[in-house]
Amino acid sequence: MTFEVICENCGHIIYQGMELKYVNDVIKSNSGKCENCNKVLLKKNFRIEIIKK
Repeated sequence: MTFEVICENCGHIIYQGMELKYVNDVIKSNSGKCENCNKVLLKKNFRIEIIKK
């Protein structure tokens, strides 16, 4: 199973991998911003959505 973190602003994949990561780790690994649109990543804006593919 793969996990993805997607920017809600532009749809860019911020993180994709087999390991589920803490929100703080995802934010830190991306300098606190989306690489594509530079939207600031805030812990309070993260939500979990499970989609069966």
